[in-house]
Amino acid sequence: MAEKVINAYRTVPRDSAADGGYAGPANRQYAQNKGMMNIVFNKVAGRMQNRVSRKNMETHLKKWHSAIASVYL
Repeated sequence: MAEKVINAYRTVPRDSAADGGYAGPANRQYAQNKGMMNIVFNKVAGRMQNRVSRKNMETHLKKWHSAIASVYL
């Protein structure tokens, strides 16, 4: 999905929020390599952690993702 956003807007988003099903080292590394600063998954497993510039950003992105997901379900 990140690739679609980058291609459509020709810019890399600063923030990314995704379902826990996408939580994994490969997806996190992909987002980091693209230059995203704040990478949040709703559920993280094991030792993997969300990458955020500050704690309230993690809360903000989780709430934003929940609001958007409720519209499309």
